[in-house]
Amino acid sequence: MKLHRFENISLFYTKAKDYLLNDEALHNLQLGICNNLINNPEIYKIKPYLAAVEQNGKIIAVAMMTPVHKLLLSKIKD
Repeated sequence: MKLHRFENISLFYTKAKDYLLNDEALHNLQLGICNNLINNPEIYKIKPYLAAVEQNGKIIAVAMMTPVHKLLLSKIKD
């Protein structure tokens, strides 16, 4: 298992989008935040925390935090 942290939203979205879109109804908040970060990065004064957990080459979890909000976790696969 490996944790990948991202500074760049485009790289994060490229890595995590298929996982998030696989259960779009559950991950709609995270997808919306990604959209805001890509199209309106000036909204957030502090850099967001963006991370994905990978196992055997596949994403099994995604985590995001846009300050002042709390950590937002995706559905986590076993």
